[in-house]
Amino acid sequence: MAVVVQARLAEAERSLEEAAMDLGATPFVAFPTVTLPLIAPALLVGWLLAFTLSLDDVVIASFV
Repeated sequence: MAVVVQARLAEAERSLEEAAMDLGATPFVAFPTVTLPLIAPALLVGWLLAFTLSLDDVVIASFV
């Protein structure tokens, strides 16, 4: 999951967050309004990947 989110953060434009801060947003406001919507698909994909892998571990543990 960390690799997926890190890749999305690497290609996200920092200029959008900087523009929000230039317009008066604090870093605590800029993150949920600018950065979080940009990385939301990567968070969803990472969550699905982690869920699928953990579900596989439950099946293996139940057979053991």
